[in-house]
Amino acid sequence: MQKILQFLEKNVEWLALGLGVLFLGWAAWTYLIIPPVSNVVGGIVMTPGNVDDEIWNTSGERLDTAIKGATPPSFKVDDFPKTVAQGLALPPGQPLPPLVWDFQPAQPGATPGANNVASGPMITQLPVLPPAKPLMVVHGQTTIVPMPAPLATNAPTPAAVAAPSAHKDIHWTTIAFTIPIAPLSDQWTKAFGPNKPGEPWKLPDTQHNTEIIAVTAYRSEKLPGGGWSEEKEVPRLLNNVLQPFPVRRRIDQINFQSWAANHSTDIATPLFPTRAPEPAGTVWKDPLMILQGLMSAVGTPANPAPANPAPAAPRRVVSSGIEGGAGEEDTSTTPTTPTPGMPASSVAVTLMNEPKVDPVRPLPTALPAAPQANLNPAATTTDLLVYLHDDQVTPGKTYRYCIAYMLLNPLFGKPADRAANKAWVDQLDLLSEKSDYSPEVTIEPQTFFYCAAANQPKPGFPFPFDVFTWASGLWQKHTFTVNPGDAIGTVADGVDYSTGCTYVDGRVHSRQFHVTIVDDSGQTSIRRADLDSNSSDHKLKQQWVDQGSPPGNAGAATRPAAKLINEGGDEEPPTSPPRR
Repeated sequence: MQKILQFLEKNVEWLALGLGVLFLGWAAWTYLIIPPVSNVVGGIVMTPGNVDDEIWNTSGERLDTAIKGATPPSFKVDDFPKTVAQGLALPPGQPLPPLVWDFQPAQPGATPGANNVASGPMITQLPVLPPAKPLMVVHGQTTIVPMPAPLATNAPTPAAVAAPSAHKDIHWTTIAFTIPIAPLSDQWTKAFGPNKPGEPWKLPDTQHNTEIIAVTAYRSEKLPGGGWSEEKEVPRLLNNVLQPFPVRRRIDQINFQSWAANHSTDIATPLFPTRAPEPAGTVWKDPLMILQGLMSAVGTPANPAPANPAPAAPRRVVSSGIEGGAGEEDTSTTPTTPTPGMPASSVAVTLMNEPKVDPVRPLPTALPAAPQANLNPAATTTDLLVYLHDDQVTPGKTYRYCIAYMLLNPLFGKPADRAANKAWVDQLDLLSEKSDYSPEVTIEPQTFFYCAAANQPKPGFPFPFDVFTWASGLWQKHTFTVNPGDAIGTVADGVDYSTGCTYVDGRVHSRQFHVTIVDDSGQTSIRRADLDSNSSDHKLKQQWVDQGSPPGNAGAATRPAAKLINEGGDEEPPTSPPRR
């Protein structure tokens, strides 16, 4: 290694000179001896040195001359704002069409369709809408035909859609309210009526008419401590999806106004979902028909009750029916009719397909009317009925409801000089305050369970429980034999019998067998097995199941059940925490 370093140090000048000679030779070979890159175009050899000059001489000069000497073409552009204005212009007296296209944002104070409104006295106030009044809550459990969720606008069609289920079990409430017409009429007259008797209305003809354009329900849930949760807006059912309420744009408000005029029923008294084929549980009934039946039963000035009703023994209703609210004493004199095929007893019968009703007392003295479009509140004499449905309730929980409603502002779209406040002509709606709360309604539990035996051979052995649940439109039963520590009820034969309770232990005390049960919340209860298994409540649930069975096949529920209302109490009533 030392010898190599000594050689390099002595001959470094010659090494550098040799590298320079090699580089010079490579450059001479590349640039002098080997011909440059070239290509033949049109018989002319093109190289990097002459390509620019050749392009200019053959084509570039001619193109430059043509551009400098040519006349630019002319393009005719239409006056689009003028064309649009002419298309939207309307002859005098012709109303604004229901659907137009918003080519430019609406300007403050714009009054579409205002040229057909005659001048008149200035509007100095808008009506203050009275809050709605609670009327009744109708509730039940029904098997319906599933409602498909609406597709979003411009959503692609799914390639394959799974076959829908044949039925869907729902617990539901229908909350009914009335809009009091007397205070509404008074407000309407103050705002739009004559200043003096005999004078015309401040808005001509039917320009002061209105219609219900929105109804919103709010639900509160009763908390374990007795208080109430915050109000939540009740969503519309899937078969009652409405057009979104417009927020700001004038054209959206005009289109919504036209849509609402043709959908009064969808807004204020929507349809109930389609009930599945039998068995299907509770039949929904129009609150107006229910109210008419209630008023006929108690008698009203327009429809008095019979002077000498047929005598019959009074009865006590434990769970609510058409006659009254939950837990009320029913002193009506409707005779009890034994159900065919069942032994006569003192138990009153209410068909399973009848809804439960919790009405407000006292009842109205006159039937309300379903709202219509083009309504003149000052010329209406009956209260207006509105109701909505709620299928998001949970069995065993207690709820209350209130609503707010909107009416079309008759001053919307009118000339700005007709209003003391210029902003009123841009205000689409008149909004009421929220109503008082409806009667409290407790949703009927879906699952019950009872001891299936009066005693147990030995402590710690498995013990049977009869579990009853409502599914596919009828009451069904399954007996579960469980060990201490096991849950009472599970899914069996495609039906969910879960109770949310656990069998803790069974002990003999005072020669009677007692079972200890704990629910999901940690609450413990003790039942005496013989009283629970032989209770009238247990027998009642068995009757529900039997009445949903074909003749000779008790317990196999395949047809609508009839709900029997228990008349008497037990020595020690069982405590059956409802599921969920």
